[in-house]
Amino acid sequence: MVHQQRLKRSALGALQKLAEGGQGVVYHAPNAHMRYANSMVYKEYKPNVLPTANVAALEAMPDYLESLPFAEGFDLLSRTAWPCRLVEEDASTAVIGFVMPTIPSEFFIDLTVASGVKSTTAQFQHLLNDNTVLARRNIMLTDRSRYELLIQAADSLSVLHRQHIAIGDMSPLNLLFALQPDPRVYLIDCDAMRLADRTVTAQVETPDWEVRQANPGEQLATPQSDAYKLGLLALRLLAGDQTTRDTDRLPSAVPTAIRQLVAAALSTTPADRPVAADWIPTLTDAAHTASTHLPQPATSSPLPRRTARQPAAGPPTPTRGPGQLPPPSGPMSRGHRRARRLAAVAAVALVITTGILLTDHRGTGNNNSGPGLAGSRPVTTCADPPKAAVASATAAGDSLDLSMNIVAACSQGDVLSSSRTQVIVSTPAGTVASGTFNLSAAPLVLPSSTQPVQKTFRYPSGQFWQPADTLSPTTDLTVQLNRAGTEGPVHIANPVTGGVLTASPLPTTAADVEAMSLAGLQATAAADRTAVLRNLSDRWVPQLSSKQFGLVAEGITWHHTDIMREHLRLRERHPNVRLLWSGTWSTFSYPDFWITIAGVAFPTPDGAIQWCGDNGFDRDHCYAKLISTTHPVDGSTQYQP
Repeated sequence: MVHQQRLKRSALGALQKLAEGGQGVVYHAPNAHMRYANSMVYKEYKPNVLPTANVAALEAMPDYLESLPFAEGFDLLSRTAWPCRLVEEDASTAVIGFVMPTIPSEFFIDLTVASGVKSTTAQFQHLLNDNTVLARRNIMLTDRSRYELLIQAADSLSVLHRQHIAIGDMSPLNLLFALQPDPRVYLIDCDAMRLADRTVTAQVETPDWEVRQANPGEQLATPQSDAYKLGLLALRLLAGDQTTRDTDRLPSAVPTAIRQLVAAALSTTPADRPVAADWIPTLTDAAHTASTHLPQPATSSPLPRRTARQPAAGPPTPTRGPGQLPPPSGPMSRGHRRARRLAAVAAVALVITTGILLTDHRGTGNNNSGPGLAGSRPVTTCADPPKAAVASATAAGDSLDLSMNIVAACSQGDVLSSSRTQVIVSTPAGTVASGTFNLSAAPLVLPSSTQPVQKTFRYPSGQFWQPADTLSPTTDLTVQLNRAGTEGPVHIANPVTGGVLTASPLPTTAADVEAMSLAGLQATAAADRTAVLRNLSDRWVPQLSSKQFGLVAEGITWHHTDIMREHLRLRERHPNVRLLWSGTWSTFSYPDFWITIAGVAFPTPDGAIQWCGDNGFDRDHCYAKLISTTHPVDGSTQYQP
């Protein structure tokens, strides 16, 4: 590689000292100019650092920057104070430092301290405090801003890791933030990062941010150690605490999915930690519903644990940042919140005390009219909703069949006979399926609280948001059965105990459907990831679709609903189709696309291309793609001739 031309110290102009640290002194360099930055600063290493500095590793940094296409180089410098040129002594070729861009003005804050107001770099350490301290320092930090900053941090980490850059000493001292005009992050001390397995100086860790406190002997400056520190950052930013490693300190309003990511990131096993890109969809979802109100500071000394912050109703859509999954337009709530609202609406219909006479018309003897029903006897509708659990999930063409075991909440039994019985199935992440079922003509009899009745509920296309093969007995599924509409006949000739019922759409807004589609995409990609890693990693597969929220293609603007619908159609048509989130894999150029692939693997691209032709796909809708977490983007795609 051709090295970039070095600069002489005297060519930098009249140096003005700006700051001093343990390794060097930073000066304003008025005569240094680069195509990526208008203003530059110069870091001069202290004499005690130079003898052990790896100059070749340092020189690789500006070389790498200049090897990038302009757009990618500009993007790198929008995130980092990356070394741009080496600086030599005037009288020799000895390297004594380097120039880098000046920290952008938005990454400074006016901080209120005891002596007054001072301008200072906006280090993350200022944010890791309780609301009382934030208010006293005049830092306007909302819950939504917290999530948006974490999105930006995860996005920058994801970009750097794809470029084989590990931060290493990631701490609140070298990570800066901006809240205006939009939440952003910026990394400094980049000469301490590891680029392509080389570092300039020995790796160190900031006290209280050591990965080796959790896993002694772990290698420093790897994507896995960065993943651990991203988990620490999320925990401490959300908890308002400088040093905690206790996930119980997370406020109660923090979603379960975020808690799970934090816990996984702090694992002592590096391979178990989520990669940075895994955070982005979940954080984006959390930002949609997070409060935009400033939390009220405590009126007395802060308690050891923070009071949970409650999200505001109807938050506006956050502005999209680099690499951030674009949010659906308009105010949005999560699908499972929608389900809870529907349950509340139906609450009045749940308190029913009407007696219903179940009559067996099949004979005059002691024939049973249903499980636990002898002859004719009155059954009182239970005031509490029945309890249901999903026993199995199967694909039925373009529909989803969920077989459920249902029991009455009351010991004397129950009858479902309303014309719009709502059956909503969800996970902690969102709604899986929802619909209304007309049971007025053929009521569903539940004989008791101990005798389950099995019933299959069919959800047509557009009424479910997760494929059947991603739902297993271990999936955390919750079923809500709500009565609505009119009740059926008082005398029931043939109570229903089996068969398949097909749903009608449950009234929902476009925003709710978007939220449920996004949650479904996230859950599907997460469920598919294990199979892809096990069976398809570092192999060639046919890629069938690549869609980004807001993409204009094929005559439409793609929303999450459209992306989910297309994926489910392809999944129903071809066995073993899988969904990927591009940011999780190293062979995609952009981190925020939903990728649909056929789950058939080939050792060469020719096999994947042959599959495309055999299955009737043209060049624009199917090509060979290498799926990997380590292979670069270059050489990972091959098109049909």
